[in-house]
Amino acid sequence: MDAKLKVRQPLAKVEVILADNAHQAWLEAHDALLRDELNVKHVEYATRADQYIAYQIQPNFKRLGPRLGSLLPKVKQALGKTEGGRLLAEMRAAGKVTLVVDGQDVPLDSEDVQVRLQAKKGWAAAQGSQCVVVLSTELTPQLVREGLARDVCG
Repeated sequence: MDAKLKVRQPLAKVEVILADNAHQAWLEAHDALLRDELNVKHVEYATRADQYIAYQIQPNFKRLGPRLGSLLPKVKQALGKTEGGRLLAEMRAAGKVTLVVDGQDVPLDSEDVQVRLQAKKGWAAAQGSQCVVVLSTELTPQLVREGLARDVCG
């Protein structure tokens, strides 16, 4: 819906980025079902989500407002300037991150921030607890013709 594409419009591929490759073999065994359900020509597996998506990190205002008070706008600004993927990786590894804002250490854990997934141009993305799925939204003339044929023929 975000890409404003019709449901019947076939797409070139879906990239699945798994947090743990333990389930990849099962998914590959169900490749035809994935292609059919997602209306894509190819299913591929990738190891790095950052080539398809960016993470936007914002403070959890309800949680941090009472704790940080007037420092909160500067924390928001600092989070906006950080590379979201790196910050999230650091948070996963250590359980928290510490920002230095106005000379003060501001420790943040996963409940102190809100993460938004932003697909890069030409992709639509969704994230679950164990994977990121990105659909190629670029349409070739052949894909457009196939989509039109599906609309006409039902």
